Amino acid sequence: MKSFLSRFASLILSVLSGFDRLRFRGCSGLLNNAQGVNSYLFRQDLLIKEFTDHAQGLTNDLVEGTEAMARADCDKVHYLNSPNIDKQAAALEIAQKRGLTSGRIAILSCLESCRTFRVRKSRTTPGHIEIRKEEGRCQHFYHYFLHEQLGLCYVRLQSWFPFTMRIGLNGRT
Repeated sequence: MKSFLSRFASLILSVLSGFDRLRFRGCSGLLNNAQGVNSYLFRQDLLIKEFTDHAQGLTNDLVEGTEAMARADCDKVHYLNSPNIDKQAAALEIAQKRGLTSGRIAILSCLESCRTFRVRKSRTTPGHIEIRKEEGRCQHFYHYFLHEQLGLCYVRLQSWFPFTMRIGLNGRT
């Protein structure tokens, strides 16, 4: 690698080194804590007691949109029975069965643990409710892609508020 870098130094702007995979995680800074969610609700002109129905509506839209994407690819969302199933192997198997060598090759889904917000009784003010971030379980969607340069890539999207996202670039096929 060092000989390559010294040989082509004039053509190289930067170097990214590390393992063979890159993973990115994304979440809205506003929606990362209860105070931010309260601010979001205020901006949406919603009461705390309306949060659960509002979040469920957003989830329904996400699920319907994801299923529509799968149909547009002449496929379906492949629901997995366990989060322990090797999703990469499942996606590659689907791609092989469908004869796909590039682009979106599969959308997988399974129930996994997540950090989410729930409406709970206030700990400090009796008779009031509040938003709290808690551990939970929700459906996640994995959009798998085969890219000619980046190899197998995925976007993992949590289907429940705050809709955190992870992006994985394999760097190899």
